[in-house]
Amino acid sequence: MEVRDPKESFLSSPVSGGLDQHVISEFRENGGKVSGARADANLILLTTTRAGTGTPRTTPVECVPDDEWIILAACDVSGSEDPPWYLDIQAHPRVTVETGDDTYAASALIARAGERDWFFAHAARVQPGLADAQEARQREIPIVRLFRAGTEPDTSRAWAMGEEFVRLHNQYRRALARIREELDDHDPAGAGPTLEPGRDLRTYCLTFCADLEEHHQGEDSRLFPDLANRFPELADIVARLREEHIVVARLLRGIEESLTELSTGDAAGVRQRFEELAEELERHLDYEEEQLVPVLNSLS
Repeated sequence: MEVRDPKESFLSSPVSGGLDQHVISEFRENGGKVSGARADANLILLTTTRAGTGTPRTTPVECVPDDEWIILAACDVSGSEDPPWYLDIQAHPRVTVETGDDTYAASALIARAGERDWFFAHAARVQPGLADAQEARQREIPIVRLFRAGTEPDTSRAWAMGEEFVRLHNQYRRALARIREELDDHDPAGAGPTLEPGRDLRTYCLTFCADLEEHHQGEDSRLFPDLANRFPELADIVARLREEHIVVARLLRGIEESLTELSTGDAAGVRQRFEELAEELERHLDYEEEQLVPVLNSLS
């Protein structure tokens, strides 16, 4: 088995233009599959319009796919400079995406300060080496989201933090529905059709738990203190939300501890703990949105 350097696994371009072209050709000839160091990567082909000449540029880019968007970390091979495709989208945000079985026009949106940390943390859990690359870099690695044309957010007005908050919450709601569906028809021999290729139910659950915990830690350490300073009248609401985070964290630990049962084909214990989590989390998300979304939107 070929072992790849984890610090190179997420990088947006191989070491030379010639190798780039080889990956592009192999990707197109094999329905999105490539060999070598990137065989296990989530790759897309990203075609941008060159900032200087206006000619097309196609680059293999490792990504984090999600339900509504694709996340890209804009870091070049050296880890120190922004890759050429990122400079392109700053000038021309309309791009073309090839996934192997689909090709479509998309809009590239650069994550802003208020949202960038969350998307970076999510990408770093999926892409080995990204966190190390950020530590070695003097400035933040930009994060880009790709939206299929026609599904992008309305950028004609100021970014509404509260609306983005709801979009993030909806990611968790969809993940809950996906896990519930898989638990209904669990096959310990492999992943069901509702999960991404290469991600079995146990791995998906662990990723979901880690992602949610990271989100709540970010709220506890950054969002809640900021809101408490700006709006002292929110003190009781913030205190309740912190307490609910503790409850959710305990339920997440219970799910993680019970995931070994999946390998035996008995998902009953996981299902029971999952429903306890889902009920608590859905109630928490609803209350948080009811109380905080109007306040967050007022800060836009």
